[in-house]
Amino acid sequence: MTDEDEKAFDEFVAARSTALPHTAVLVCGASQHDAANRSSEVDRPMRSLALSTAVVSTMVALSVALAPAAGAAPSPSASPAGRTGQTPPAGKPCVTHLTTDPSTNGRVSCYDTFTEAIADATGGRITDAPRDGASAVADPAFGRRINALAQANGRPAAQASEFVIGIEYVHANYDGGYLIFAAGAPCDDDNEVEWRLPYLDSGFNDKISSFESYSDCEANHYEHFEYGGSSTGWRGHTSYIGSAMNDQTSSIEWR
Repeated sequence: MTDEDEKAFDEFVAARSTALPHTAVLVCGASQHDAANRSSEVDRPMRSLALSTAVVSTMVALSVALAPAAGAAPSPSASPAGRTGQTPPAGKPCVTHLTTDPSTNGRVSCYDTFTEAIADATGGRITDAPRDGASAVADPAFGRRINALAQANGRPAAQASEFVIGIEYVHANYDGGYLIFAAGAPCDDDNEVEWRLPYLDSGFNDKISSFESYSDCEANHYEHFEYGGSSTGWRGHTSYIGSAMNDQTSSIEWR
């Protein structure tokens, strides 16, 4: 091992110590501390083998490849705007986004308050909704505002990004936990299915007891995944889903 190689290795160790203070630099199974004291623990022939120019070159290449990660921006799922995933955490107001693309249909975003969740579900058009779902469904003004977004001079507001089409509750009388559903367009009156969710996530599967629909929609709740088994039939809302379907819903359609 030449003096230049040894100097290059020492400079590499010093640089990584500064850049990654909480990460041990491993060289052939040894920690950075071991490497710093290698002269007292390993004889020169072994050092020449372990600290060859090829190893130093590999470590420098790794340091270059890893360097951008230290300052990389957080992923969208970790952004302050909302936590995205498929299983809503307990006690968090969440929005399920319905799309016509099976790969993105059912994406879930969760927030600290109902107010924030509705702001997401309406594309920022309603930012002062009540702080909880029970208060919202009891407030006629809230329902009018949500439904008004689906209309523009008597026609569907097609330019808007998303619309609230329903809120599902785990208890009767619109109480307990809830899940908001937003879709890319309101429903119309042609009796054709507009939006579908073939699988309710584990946090709400077999737990629905009441629901409220918005944006000119009606909902049909099914006992099994992919719209199988018994169903509620088409309803705009209900304070109690009925004994036959209480805590039985596994998939939903809206029209």
